[in-house]
Amino acid sequence: MTPLDLLEDECKTTDWYITNDEGNSPLHQAASRGRENMVKALVGLGANVSAVNIEGDTPLHKALDLNQMHYYGKDMVMRVESLVRLGANVSVSNNKGNSPLHQAASSGKENMVKALIRLGANVSAVNIEGDTPLHKSLDLKQMHYCGKDMVMRVESLVRLGANVSISNNKGKTPLDLLEDKCKTDYWYITNDEGNSPLHQAASSGREHLIKALIVLGANVSAVNIEGRTPLHDAALQGNIKLTDILIRNNADVNSTDNMVCYYINREIHLFGSKTDDHVHMHHN
Repeated sequence: MTPLDLLEDECKTTDWYITNDEGNSPLHQAASRGRENMVKALVGLGANVSAVNIEGDTPLHKALDLNQMHYYGKDMVMRVESLVRLGANVSVSNNKGNSPLHQAASSGKENMVKALIRLGANVSAVNIEGDTPLHKSLDLKQMHYCGKDMVMRVESLVRLGANVSISNNKGKTPLDLLEDKCKTDYWYITNDEGNSPLHQAASSGREHLIKALIVLGANVSAVNIEGRTPLHDAALQGNIKLTDILIRNNADVNSTDNMVCYYINREIHLFGSKTDDHVHMHHN
């Protein structure tokens, strides 16, 4: 017999269903504390992986408890994956209608969000307030995420299938929340080269981010210290789709930049060098 067999013989299986005043079973508590080995042992002994407490939270919800932030990271993803393999439902909602994905999204932990979606979580699930996980990722309590990090979070969820057009019970879409939350001045902040967030998004080919920035009021005709607009950057990348998006949003197609002179001078220089080489070879 294995040690678990001996333990099961000694203990009544009903013990694994005993709950505290909050309705938490031993499995809820083990999951909330990140005790992976204990979770496996309890499930092996008959603990119900789908048990709910008085708030409707399953052990998987408790594993994603925001009070357990220090457990987040690669190890936390592995623990959640382990719970799912043991039978946990990634799509179950608690009394507030929040799924495990809602909780992960509100924490801003992108690796956990990706893991849950990979495991089958519904990225468009709505809670009783009509909020999707994308809405929750923009929770007003997470004020320190305002700005570039928050936009990146939106972009990541959109790439994973989130819909930015779904309105909650207050009639707010995720983009509305983002606009309400962040000062529009942010979209005009530039780096040392004069590049705005929209310049950088155009240079890196990030379609979803470009769309979000435009909706939030980014200047499509902003110029950097070299005179380039986001449209120039998209064109330099050869990205027809992004140039089309920018043009349809009133980017100035007639704007010229200082780089044009640079490229012309470079070509003239290269042509001159080749001519000199040719003449030199001809004389030889």
